[in-house]
Amino acid sequence: MNRAIVLDALSALTCATVKDRAQPGSPGLDLSELTVQNFVSSALLPLILSKDEPSRAEPETEPDERTELFVDINNFLAPSFDYDFRNLNDSSECTRGGEPYTRPCGWYRFALKVVNKYPDGNAWLGPGGWRNESAAGEWPVSYHATGRPSEGNQRAEFGIFSTPNIVAAQQDEQMVKEFEKDGQRYRVMMQNRINPAERVRLNDDLWLVKVPLDLYALEEERRREELKKLLDRSIRPYGILIRQID
Repeated sequence: MNRAIVLDALSALTCATVKDRAQPGSPGLDLSELTVQNFVSSALLPLILSKDEPSRAEPETEPDERTELFVDINNFLAPSFDYDFRNLNDSSECTRGGEPYTRPCGWYRFALKVVNKYPDGNAWLGPGGWRNESAAGEWPVSYHATGRPSEGNQRAEFGIFSTPNIVAAQQDEQMVKEFEKDGQRYRVMMQNRINPAERVRLNDDLWLVKVPLDLYALEEERRREELKKLLDRSIRPYGILIRQID
């Protein structure tokens, strides 16, 4: 799968227009920079902050009003760790972070350049290469796109929802997003690691990183800062999964 599609996938996930910084006329490094470290907050903060009532969080911007984000794509992707799961059938039993891990069969994974990007090291990611067992300090794997609750469902908590179950993720419209490129439709979601210290297990197929509602009593700038800290320490995407819709 051509990596040119990644910009469209990032645009879908962030509800922004993501452009390659190498394009002529792109600005220098500033607040519009999309990096692996701020990927989650870039995707989720606008949704979390877009309404006074968190449980009804919806993006307020129309497509022609969307924010522009610029990404250094060569410093964002790690192509040596890409993996084509599209024709893979695998029922191997394995774990990551002490939790069952099912490989995302049917999807193509574009790997993110996350090694040595965080001050606490790489233990959260575990060693590279295929293995059945978890490694010390490794975080569990989960999948999601926006991870937000929607009005009318049975999720009483507010926060970032994700699932360790790839089948459940594919069947939940909140866990995947769709976009179009060159007349073809695609689905996209993030493959993440979840900090077990921040995760709440609602059931085997639904995990939550809670957003404390008392944060909404804070002044706007402080609220944004605290929410970003929560997101940054709780969930780290390491792959973008893309699947063509037949």
